[in-house]
Amino acid sequence: MGAMSAAATPVPTGITWEEFLELPDDDVYRHAELIDGEVVLNPPVPLNQQVIMRLLGAIDAWTQAGEGRGEVTFDPAVQITANRGYLPDAAWYPPERCAPPGQPPAWSGPPALAVEVSPSTRTLDLFRKQTDYARVGVTEFWLIDPREPAAMIHRKPADGSTTFAPPVDVGPGGVLSSPLLPGFEVALERLVHR
Repeated sequence: MGAMSAAATPVPTGITWEEFLELPDDDVYRHAELIDGEVVLNPPVPLNQQVIMRLLGAIDAWTQAGEGRGEVTFDPAVQITANRGYLPDAAWYPPERCAPPGQPPAWSGPPALAVEVSPSTRTLDLFRKQTDYARVGVTEFWLIDPREPAAMIHRKPADGSTTFAPPVDVGPGGVLSSPLLPGFEVALERLVHR
């Protein structure tokens, strides 16, 4: 089935996470999320797609450069509650949450790193998602605004807290890195430069 416009597509309401996962596998629902039983459509704009693809490529190159570096994926389903869940733009899973080598790709539990790229959903991403991701076990959450470019890096403290520490701001000319990905670095400018 070809791509349909979001306006022409009936959007289910009052559904559970399991029903959300059973929605048709088409372009309309590819970037949808479930917020309190309501399907919310968030199609990415071209600049966001460019940043997402470049970031995925950079993290994938890092994972392929050594053994036991886990896997990166786009649009992984992250359940928050029985009627809420998100599809982050990118996510990294440590090896212990990945299917064994030789098996089809699969992930268990939440990703260790979740990334959202979008100024249009910044308020939702900044407040609700960062709280939800921390609560379900995401260790680190990157919120990237490709227009600046800028990023807010939310990390859990080493004390086992279920909330993120105050964010680290990365501005133009800055570099994204993470203690979860030793040796990984990517310049924000590289992600957005045409």
